[in-house]
Amino acid sequence: MAKVTIIGSASGMPVATRAHASFLLEMEEISYLFDVGEGCASSLLRCGVNHDRIFAAFISHMHPDHCIGLPMLLQMMHLSGREHPLTVYLPAEAVSATREYLDALYVSLDKLPFELKLEPIRPNPIYRDAELTVSAFQNCHLEGYKQWAAECHPQSHLESYSFVIIADGKRLVYSGDVGGIDDLKDVLAQPDLLITECMHMDPEELMACLVEKQVSRVVLTHLPVELEGKEPYLLQLAQKHGVENLLVAHDGLSIHL
Repeated sequence: MAKVTIIGSASGMPVATRAHASFLLEMEEISYLFDVGEGCASSLLRCGVNHDRIFAAFISHMHPDHCIGLPMLLQMMHLSGREHPLTVYLPAEAVSATREYLDALYVSLDKLPFELKLEPIRPNPIYRDAELTVSAFQNCHLEGYKQWAAECHPQSHLESYSFVIIADGKRLVYSGDVGGIDDLKDVLAQPDLLITECMHMDPEELMACLVEKQVSRVVLTHLPVELEGKEPYLLQLAQKHGVENLLVAHDGLSIHL
């Protein structure tokens, strides 16, 4: 049975008790990592994860709290003697720059003792094997950078994605970071599990959306600093709206699909 483990549950502002955005999907033989935020490598160790089983990683967008843990993850795999290939799927606009960044850190694709592939997110499905299928849906999270991109960085395509994952016949939806509640509604179609950020949506609107879309199981993650320590408030809000099966994420939280 597939298992999800929250590796990092913080939002953009660092907090003492959480790593940044990341979760692991463990299948029978291999595992898949979604987002690789700061602190991912050490949090994998704290969670008792065998990182040698990670076959592929998927990065929703290039904000540091979702991707900056990649070099340390690769270094850990290198130093621990990994031999198996690893493929990282990321926004197409970032592939070349990520390759150059890894070269600058001496974690070069040419230096690693295992094969590392950096693959751009392409039309759906972006990934499929015997274990699962992953599809990516662009959202509006980076739209606030539109003027900056037009004036200073025209090669930017403001790529930010939500993921829909089919595994063991179950439908898992991961919001990534969104621009608002409409981005979430666009990918919700009776998921068996929703892992959603609660930084860029009003909690009341989010709960109403979960009821409207009949979402049966929910994990709230990417907690804004102002909600730190206020898990009871979120659970009471869920109860008020009739959202029954809701968990507030913490690093190390594990649930079965």
